[in-house]
Parts: sequence; structure tokens; C-alpha cells
Amino acid sequence: MSILILLAIKEKLTSQEFVDFGIEREVYDLLHKLTPIIDEDYTNILERDSLNSSPYKIYANSKYWLLNKLGSFASDYENHKLIIDAFHSIIEHLVKNHNIRYNLIEDYIKYDIINEIFFRPERGNLLLIKSLYDDLNDLLFSNPQFHHQRAKCYLWHCDYSSDKKAEIREALRFAKLAKHNLELEANSNNPKVIIALAHIDFTLALIYAKANSIYEYRDANIFKDSLAYIKTALYNPYNKEYFYGLLKRKNKKMDDINLFVNYSVTSDLSYLQLSAVEKRMLDEIIRLVFLSRQ
Repeated sequence: MSILILLAIKEKLTSQEFVDFGIEREVYDLLHKLTPIIDEDYTNILERDSLNSSPYKIYANSKYWLLNKLGSFASDYENHKLIIDAFHSIIEHLVKNHNIRYNLIEDYIKYDIINEIFFRPERGNLLLIKSLYDDLNDLLFSNPQFHHQRAKCYLWHCDYSSDKKAEIREALRFAKLAKHNLELEANSNNPKVIIALAHIDFTLALIYAKANSIYEYRDANIFKDSLAYIKTALYNPYNKEYFYGLLKRKNKKMDDINLFVNYSVTSDLSYLQLSAVEKRMLDEIIRLVFLSRQ
């Protein structure tokens, strides 16, 4: 199972990585069973570097087949423990070999990648993906970006939950924890940290917009808290191009932002008792969203 997950993420594995992930024996069993879908070859000189000069690799000839099999396998709840244990082993080896530096484990814990690997078209594998993040918490609790990805998981699967309010509260908690920890631990002048914080702010804006929708815009505290987060995220230069792109493509990620703005311009908001500062922030959000739609 570990090998299939690794190939879904990386598309190829070198002989050095067989050792790094402790999968040497499994590789040869898998090749015997799945050749030519999983095949082997020598690495070329362009694939080698000072950290990995392996002469040999295995690779997947059909990523579609691989993702289809993993998605189907994950659809059965009885298989979840096997998947979670395999994923835990992968991350445990990465932490052992590389500590918890995010740039080295990024692709392994990104929500979008995990969701693609275990994708189900009707409603996703919410329970599995949440369980994966819960299981990895002991290994990655000090990694801010782990909590950011976990927040995305709760946000994007919120609509499938029987308790949307609880789910969105958890999404908010993890996103705020990610931001707090990154601000405490990292160099705030580092450009990569500045970009990472901007991305967390964008996720917070999406979470707050979703929360307003879930509470049907009746919770004044949530509405007011949303304003600073949404304005900060949308006006951040590191988010602007991404934001404009999502709006122009009518990407569903922007649905709750659009609903928030549409509600604000078509409804009597006097019941919220917005201050002058809050009204000004709301006007700036509306102005930017309308400008982006043109």
C-alpha cells in the first residue's frame, strides 16, 4: 500500500527511496504482480543529484489506473486502517530522515493531493482524510502548514457533514493555529514565510465566508470578524492574482465569497449594527469583488 501511495504522489521511486521508506522487499513483490502497469528502468543522469544518485527506479505507466484503484480501495471503510497505517509509515520515515521541514514533506500532506489520491466523485473520502490528519497530528503537530492543510480538509468537506457548524469551527481553529504558530516560529521577513502567511489568510477568508453561509448571516460576531480577515486576504498582493483567477474562472472555491458579497449588497444589514470602520471594510470588499468580476 505504501508504494502505491508514494507512486501516486511522486510518480516514480528510486532505489535510494526504497531504503528511505523501508519498502525494499515490497517493491519486488509489487513488480512481480503489476508489471507492466508498474515498471522499472535505469535513471538517467538528469534525474540524479548529490542527495540521490540512484541508478534504478520504478514508475507508474498509468496514473489514472493508480488513482482509480486507490480511490476504489479507499471507498471501503474496512480498508481505512491499512491506508492510515501506510500513510503514517511514509510520514514517519520522512520525519526521521528529514525532520519536519515543510518543503520536504509538502506534497505528502497537502490536502489537494491527498484528496486526489483517495478521490470519490459523489462526496469524497471525508472520514478517511480527516482520520489521516488526526493520525498524523502526533508527528506533525509543530508544523504550521500541517494545520493549514488540515483546516482545508474541514473547510472543503464541511458541506457533507451532518454538523456543519462543528466542522467549520474546527476548520477555523486549525487555520488560526497555523497562522499563530508560523508567526511565532518563523522569520517574518522571509519571503517564503510572507507568502505562506498570505495563503493562510486566504484560507481564513474562505472559512469565514463559509461560516456566514452556514449561520445564514444571522450571527453578528461571525459577520463582523469576517470583515478584517476577508479584506486582509483579498487585498494581499500575494493572493491577488490567484483570487482574480478563481473569480474569472467562476471556481467553486469562491462561491461563499460571492454569496457573502451578494447578500451584503441585497440585504438590510441594520440588524448587524456595523460600526463605521466595519462598514468601510465591507465596502472595500464589495468594491474589489465587483471589480474582479469585470
